[in-house]
Amino acid sequence: MAHRAERPDNWWTGETPWLGPALTARHLQQSCALARAHLRANQMPAGNFVYAYDWQQRRAIDEDNAVRQAGAYWGLAQLQRAQPEAATAEALAAAQAFWSDAARSTDSGRCWFVYPGAGEGRTGALALVLLSCIAQLRTPGTTETERLAMEGWLDAGLTQCLHLQTSSGHFFDAIDASSGDGHGPVSPYADGEVLLAMAQSARYCGRHQLWSTVEQLAEAGYRDHVCMARHKEADSPVTKGYYQWASMSWFEMIGSGQCDAELWSERLIELACWMVDTHRVLCRRRNTAYAFEGIVCAFATARFRGDPRAQKLANVIRIGLRQLLRWQVGHGLANAFVRGAPEDDAQARGGVQNARNEALLRVDVAQHQAHAALLALSWWWPLLAEELPAPSADLPAVRPTLLGRI
Repeated sequence: MAHRAERPDNWWTGETPWLGPALTARHLQQSCALARAHLRANQMPAGNFVYAYDWQQRRAIDEDNAVRQAGAYWGLAQLQRAQPEAATAEALAAAQAFWSDAARSTDSGRCWFVYPGAGEGRTGALALVLLSCIAQLRTPGTTETERLAMEGWLDAGLTQCLHLQTSSGHFFDAIDASSGDGHGPVSPYADGEVLLAMAQSARYCGRHQLWSTVEQLAEAGYRDHVCMARHKEADSPVTKGYYQWASMSWFEMIGSGQCDAELWSERLIELACWMVDTHRVLCRRRNTAYAFEGIVCAFATARFRGDPRAQKLANVIRIGLRQLLRWQVGHGLANAFVRGAPEDDAQARGGVQNARNEALLRVDVAQHQAHAALLALSWWWPLLAEELPAPSADLPAVRPTLLGRI
């Protein structure tokens, strides 16, 4: 990448021909392989993961987070769905056993999870465990015993999610450990995570009765976390927290053929442009892989619509993901600081820094970046050269087949 002083003033908008060196599919594949090895190397005997590891001090940090632990489980399940292998299947079985031990349930058919040492459950953790189940149910080689267990978790967990819903169409962030009742404030993160779990359950796991609920939740989230939040503050942290979860959910809604594809397509693309132009994602000094989970979905949707904003988003993906890969230990694009990590440190290899010169490797950063790379391999890279149909009146009817790739 050129020195900051040499960059055109508008380079970060993606509207300039200055793009830096090319990002290739091989770079993304290497990143995914490294992330898979990193997660496996940092899985503990109980089935959960080392939450944070400092490669300079070569020691784990004494911190933890239930939602991000569940996210690591989902990340590994996504990598396994993309490319099944025996070692990862064993790691997923261990993770499933860990969360099984953390499960709480009621006779009425609700199920939630309380992370060891925590005094309460978290709605985000519940949603991410459900997303892990969905990914595994979609993966060849999952055993019948595992499938039965995950189908049970899915039904009981979705019932619990509905139990946590507030009258305003949002979800309590915290769950009482004993009763499973929700309490405290709502959260844009939890709202988005539950929305994605419900959308994927409806689309891939036969829970079609959820579509009306999904649309209601999406409307409530768009109203409060996008429109009202941005009205109060242009670069809203509420919208930023909701961003990638909402974007991935809307992408599922568009691809399902069950929702208003034109409405949600426009909202998805517009919000991605907000992430670029107002949140200025390419100017951030911390890891922004989370944003590219949504931007890739918006790019694919724009390409299928023949929307000219697709080129802008394609450029942003090329610039942004390449920069983030430079922060991954062991990657061929790694910057000079990252290359200082010991080559014999299996716990460090494949981890992703939260900044270009910060040695701490957090499990959730690795998970988000791996998922962004997977999405880019599915949508951004193939669509760069793919000939797409011109916009027409029947495009929404074509789109579910095209979007079935995810």
